[in-house]
Amino acid sequence: MTEQDGRAISFVVTLDNLMAAGRLYQGRIRALSAAVEGVMMLSGVLLVFLGNSTGLFLVFIGAAFFVIDRTSVLVRMQTKRQARSVLGTSRDCVISTAGLWFRTVTSTGEAAWSSMTEIRDNAETVLFFRDRILLYYIPASAFDSPEDKMQVVRDCRRRIELAAHSPKERASSSLL
Repeated sequence: MTEQDGRAISFVVTLDNLMAAGRLYQGRIRALSAAVEGVMMLSGVLLVFLGNSTGLFLVFIGAAFFVIDRTSVLVRMQTKRQARSVLGTSRDCVISTAGLWFRTVTSTGEAAWSSMTEIRDNAETVLFFRDRILLYYIPASAFDSPEDKMQVVRDCRRRIELAAHSPKERASSSLL
């Protein structure tokens, strides 16, 4: 397949790849919630030491939220319930010079590189964003190798960066 045609990627939606995408997508808010829960627990301990029994309530609530947020069994059950209609379905996408084309069981879409603002990735997944809106995800297992995934991520980031510049800047940088 040539670059003009694009790079076709297909995968089947699994509970594990949905959870990996969710963890990466919610990474910032999860860190913030962990900090808030930690402050609740520390404040509660401080209040208990100062003789205020309300502190026990804060410690209990902070610890409960921390455990609920971090217990993969509970998150897995919730994700499985919410995603039951898409688990096991096929997803396809094509990454081309123009952008990202994708098809899911419920929709088909296209996003030009100029409309995308960010790509987040880790060892498990790649996320494509427009502002803070998740457009699409691709699990690492859909790539031939970790090196292949990193190459695709580098290429996509470069395309987003080039698309964000003016046409004149794009022309001069493509000559290099």
